[in-house]
Amino acid sequence: MPLGAPDARESTTGSMLHVSELDGLTARLAELDENFARTNLSPLELGDFLKQRKEIYEELYPETKAGVAQAIGRSKAKGKSTDCNLQSKKKPFIEDTADLTGQHPSTISRHIKVASELTPEAKEILMGAAKPVPHSTLSKISKLEPKQQKEVSSLLVSGEIKSVDEYLAGKKDWHEDNDLSPETPGDITALIMGMAYFTDGINNNVKAFLKREDTFRKLSRGNVWYLVKMLDTVERSVKTLGNLVTDCLLESK
Repeated sequence: MPLGAPDARESTTGSMLHVSELDGLTARLAELDENFARTNLSPLELGDFLKQRKEIYEELYPETKAGVAQAIGRSKAKGKSTDCNLQSKKKPFIEDTADLTGQHPSTISRHIKVASELTPEAKEILMGAAKPVPHSTLSKISKLEPKQQKEVSSLLVSGEIKSVDEYLAGKKDWHEDNDLSPETPGDITALIMGMAYFTDGINNNVKAFLKREDTFRKLSRGNVWYLVKMLDTVERSVKTLGNLVTDCLLESK
């Protein structure tokens, strides 16, 4: 770049960021970092801080994004020329943020994941809690459907329930179609509740997997084969249980 020429970088959207925009993003990043240094953030606030920082940092330095950095590395390995403007000396976001916050990279990733999956409505409700909501609780809430996130957040903040597990155990939609009553034997209740937890676990895990297309692309053939075997085991187990219930138990009633 010629001396004195206005600085410009390509943004994550493909458009060019000019001096005023770069200055504004740089100022926002500095403000975020200063607030982090001065404030004892709750887990909810920390997640939002890290999410915002990632968005701004990668807007300022798009060449630090994993995909771009890998593409540049591959081009250089093949002897191809690369745009000097793309070859940044800046650290990747996770590494830079780990240095800033003292947090382990995996911890930073988990906080960002939860902050991205929590709905704005749930966050607003949880901000009103008398005490900061632990990260473990936020993680459980983030795995629920938006309507359930709002409902469980309200119940937690109001003190009507003490944990997400308590909410899941007493979900109204779980027992609408069953004939359990207060007189139902405890072992039967435990059996059906266990199956409800199993079903919720499968559903939540499937939804989490489907959101990670970027990770799927990195799987080796061995990884894929292992996943297929696990899914086949789950399918056969569920089918066996289904046959037992429909062919034996229902027919005996």
